Amino acid sequence: MQSKVNFSAILVDSLVLLIAGYSAWLLVSQPNGIKIIKNSLGFKLLLAGLSAFTIFYLADMLVNVVFPVFFNQAPKSGPALYAHLLVSWLGNVIGVMWMAIGFLLTVKAVMTLVGELESSKKVLSKELDEQRTEALRLRDVTQRALAASRAKSEQLANVSHELRTPLNSIIGFAELLQKQTFGPLGHEKYREYSTDIRVAGRHLLGLINDILDLSKIESGHMELQEETLDLEAVIAEANDLIREKANELGIAVEQYIPAGMPWLHADERRVKQIILNLLSNGVKFTPYGGRVTIKAWCSPAGGHVVQIMDTGIGMEPENIPKALAPFGQLPSELGKGHHGTGLGLPLSKSLMEMHGGSLNIESQPGQGTTVTLRFPTHRIVDLPHRRPEQAKPAHALSLDKAS
Repeated sequence: MQSKVNFSAILVDSLVLLIAGYSAWLLVSQPNGIKIIKNSLGFKLLLAGLSAFTIFYLADMLVNVVFPVFFNQAPKSGPALYAHLLVSWLGNVIGVMWMAIGFLLTVKAVMTLVGELESSKKVLSKELDEQRTEALRLRDVTQRALAASRAKSEQLANVSHELRTPLNSIIGFAELLQKQTFGPLGHEKYREYSTDIRVAGRHLLGLINDILDLSKIESGHMELQEETLDLEAVIAEANDLIREKANELGIAVEQYIPAGMPWLHADERRVKQIILNLLSNGVKFTPYGGRVTIKAWCSPAGGHVVQIMDTGIGMEPENIPKALAPFGQLPSELGKGHHGTGLGLPLSKSLMEMHGGSLNIESQPGQGTTVTLRFPTHRIVDLPHRRPEQAKPAHALSLDKAS
């Protein structure tokens, strides 16, 4: 009879424990489930119930297995028999009560865990709804911001385009006055002022053109006019354009390009614009007697690479992101007096990215700056019919320092 009771109790206890364990696993499997279950009342009750069952089964094994080994002779008569019966009865009562306590604690743990699981599901469902609502709100805000940015870029492009026509007229008339095409102006100051008007007009026109280009890129209206080009010739043309300014400032500009370098498939005008921007920056921020060096090479694994290095004032590495931002200015005492639009670097970077390439800057204060342009390998165009005599020597161009 005792064994049947024990077997039934074990069966019921095992079933309750299985249900409790399954409820605990469901709770743990939820997001943040471990944190929730550690602080839950159901988990604490479950531990208490398991502890009660453990103590009961240990005691039951001690009484029914261990004790009979050492005390296998039960008293036959007298007070010892009554004492033995009383102890056995009290042991059974205590065991049943202890098992009942463990059973009740486990049942309570199951009920509490199920309730906490439902509560957890409601909290998580609410959090998911809030996150979904926030994601939709952020998407709407992002779309409005993008629409506003496109509208701003289009407006800038329209305004810049409208400004260029009268500005070209101002520059043209200033050149006529400077050259005194229709006769002398009378006073020499008038000619100086006309020169100032022309210089200022060209500077303003360059700024407007940069704003227009950047606006087109941001609004997605710029298209590359790609063709097969000789990168070495493009670099030489950019050098020719910067030659006079470099000589005036006593800056040596050196070019090193290997002979017979493969040609490049790109937008020639934009590539020349990128290189000219970087050369202009190098000359602008290099003191008298300094040097600007431009190198180019090509490999099947790395594509075309162009490097512009100067011995100028340089900048702190943490200021490089600011220099690459539109209208970013160099926060350096050495940079005072060097006026610029702050669009050359960001525009060059955007144009490189349109080509699928990259623009990287390395710089240290007082040690100069190195800008590296990398074009992707699929833009390599190898012309097998190109004659060796068409390639220019690698020692390349050097602009003499002004005396």
